[in-house]
Amino acid sequence: VAPGSGGSGGSPATGGGSGNAPSSGGSPAASGEVKPVVQTPAVNQLTQVVSPLPAVTAYSKVIKAKSTTTSKTLVSLSKLNTPKGSKTSFTVAIASKKYCQLSGTAVKSLRTGTCSVKVTVTTKTGKKTSRTVKLLAL
Repeated sequence: VAPGSGGSGGSPATGGGSGNAPSSGGSPAASGEVKPVVQTPAVNQLTQVVSPLPAVTAYSKVIKAKSTTTSKTLVSLSKLNTPKGSKTSFTVAIASKKYCQLSGTAVKSLRTGTCSVKVTVTTKTGKKTSRTVKLLAL
């Protein structure tokens, strides 16, 4: 009786208790959960570092600071239909006036920043369609 109780009492305390707890689920479960969480942000950070230019959405263009953008370029960026005999007009947004200015039918970039230009096409019948184009000056 003494060797049986001593053996069963000694085994869980020495070998059984320490052997079962770490090997049953302590280390593999913890390291398995941590690895995917660490890998996902690392991939996103690398993807963000690789992209040197800002994201360019539709109806926008990246230009150099102190450059001029023609009316033809603005109309093509707006993707508006310009039928024969229609008139186009351009308006620089109030918030963009420190970044660009209208010079005739072209827009001149003054400094680095975002310039919003409203392109309006008026047909012969008087129907107006407009769209805002953004110029990102770098």
